[in-house]
Amino acid sequence: MEAEAPDDYLHIYGGQCRPAVEGAIYYNEVSKLRSSGRLCNIPYDPMLKVHVVCDLGFNDYMSLILVQRLASEIRVIRYIEDRMRYIPSYHQELTDLKLNYGTLYLPHDGKAKHVTGSSAEEQFRALGWAVEIVPDIGLEQGIRKTRELFPRFYMDKSNASELLNRLGRYRRRVNSEGQASTPVHDDESHGADGTRYLAIVADQMSNDSHKVVDPYAGFRGTWAA
Repeated sequence: MEAEAPDDYLHIYGGQCRPAVEGAIYYNEVSKLRSSGRLCNIPYDPMLKVHVVCDLGFNDYMSLILVQRLASEIRVIRYIEDRMRYIPSYHQELTDLKLNYGTLYLPHDGKAKHVTGSSAEEQFRALGWAVEIVPDIGLEQGIRKTRELFPRFYMDKSNASELLNRLGRYRRRVNSEGQASTPVHDDESHGADGTRYLAIVADQMSNDSHKVVDPYAGFRGTWAA
């Protein structure tokens, strides 16, 4: 007799529904976060730094995850995603929130030069941000680290629930024999990629006050788009 898959066991004996999305990668983790009450109202704490973790995009979605860390808790206070916008536009949206910013984290391709002649890292630095590049540890190892981080997540239900929706629909390709392979690159994957980068750097996030972000710095001179 073949062993039952974990999802089948929970469905048959635990009364839980199977994932609505076939091949969903974080189905169990998302379900536990929702049922534990960690999707809730999370007030912004001005005494803690707000770190921004980005997945870059233009034609595809660009995602920005705004995070505060308190001890072991990783508090996602806001999620922003959009497309067909340039970096100064996101910078202005972040500036308008008037938060106590810390570090802005970019994926490894943040160093790549674009048609403007400058990289995303250079553009954000020119706008006054303290920027760090997230190490590239590989997709599957990053997914494992994300799973490990889920028990520490708290997400604001008003301003970050869409990120949790994205994570719940992030999936692997499933063939006709029911075998799952690589994750699908679609609208859900950008928020999931940003969360993966967050998992890699979560324990590096500091509330030290010596990192001072001046989000108006880029407007004091001429910035070439």
